[in-house]
Amino acid sequence: MKGKIMLGIILSVLMVSAFAADYTQISSALTTLQTAFCNILPAVIGALVLFAAVIFAAGQMVGAETRARANVWATNMLIGAALGVLVYVLVPWFLGLMFSNIALSC
Repeated sequence: MKGKIMLGIILSVLMVSAFAADYTQISSALTTLQTAFCNILPAVIGALVLFAAVIFAAGQMVGAETRARANVWATNMLIGAALGVLVYVLVPWFLGLMFSNIALSC
């Protein structure tokens, strides 16, 4: 119970300080975050797909139990890559809705 109250207080303080901050600082931070986001995420998505393919192929050369585990790992990596694509497409759009005067696109 105390942890939830403390978390609520911390989040409230962070929200108040974010709204009280200068809007130019917020827009500058969002632009910097968007630049890093658009540069790093495609590489992570590509690496996940590549590693999924390697793990799946390696799993086909071993026994049945390890093959099953490799299939699960490869599937989870592909799901992670698909979620990364969704984040890559939807986050700039969502931030553009929230902050209409900031041009956010990858």
